[in-house]
Amino acid sequence: MTQSGKPEGLRRSSDSPPNWRLPTGVSDGGWDYIRSRQVASQYDDFVKNNTLIELDWRYILNYLPEDLQNLVIADFGTGSGRHAITLLAHGCRAVLGIDLSRAMLHEAIEKVREKMPHLREDQFLIPVWANLVELEGLPSQSVDFGICMFSTLGMISGSDNRVRFLRHAHRILKPGSRFILHVHNYWYQCRYPGGIRWMFRNWVRSFMGKSEIGDRLSDYRSIRNMFIHSFRYSELQRVLDTSGFEVREVLSLRGGNLEPKNGYHIADCFRTVGWILMCERTRGFEVRDQSRR
Repeated sequence: MTQSGKPEGLRRSSDSPPNWRLPTGVSDGGWDYIRSRQVASQYDDFVKNNTLIELDWRYILNYLPEDLQNLVIADFGTGSGRHAITLLAHGCRAVLGIDLSRAMLHEAIEKVREKMPHLREDQFLIPVWANLVELEGLPSQSVDFGICMFSTLGMISGSDNRVRFLRHAHRILKPGSRFILHVHNYWYQCRYPGGIRWMFRNWVRSFMGKSEIGDRLSDYRSIRNMFIHSFRYSELQRVLDTSGFEVREVLSLRGGNLEPKNGYHIADCFRTVGWILMCERTRGFEVRDQSRR
């Protein structure tokens, strides 16, 4: 796929079979990230000092029901199972750990085996190897709570594909369920070296139809040209509304040590690194299946 989500030519790679195409919504750099065993095995060490790790868990915990014993939670983009393990430790009945990286899912499974030998017999980590854009195999209204953290939504290439994922999440969640989401702020990119130049080029590429406003490529650890999409708040509200979610609470993450501030503040748009949002699945809203076109 191109950054705009439109079909591209065959991926020219020595290890790709003839007629092979990238999975829907996955960029070249994203595919390298997904396949990397090194990234997966070193992931926990890489993020352990990140301020966001503790902050996003506190936010999730704030909105979880007191009794988790019968709760089924979907962790969209579970990675190495950071939140899945903690949810099980707090008594959650089952966590669907959904990820396209088999290496990441392997890390999550091994952590449960090694660190959680005393789970109740009715507690499970259910690893789901799947593309977030193609979750037709998960039954509708089967999950009580959903999370999508660490800018996982922004790793999906193409606005149509991001909406497809969110509509799958809406379908899978029960009516009235809560859904917690983290994304990066587009305007904060101006604060980075070369940010103004990148923004100007991004606008030009968007005008030419070669990209979307907010798309960028950067080197991330050992991965070249890792794709990430940063959101304007109005854009974020639009895609959530289109997908059947209502934003109930917003936590603005400001620069430096990620000082949290409640609510969306337009005056702070250049200080806000990103947002954590608590959304609710709109009752009675049904979305048309967009997966078969």
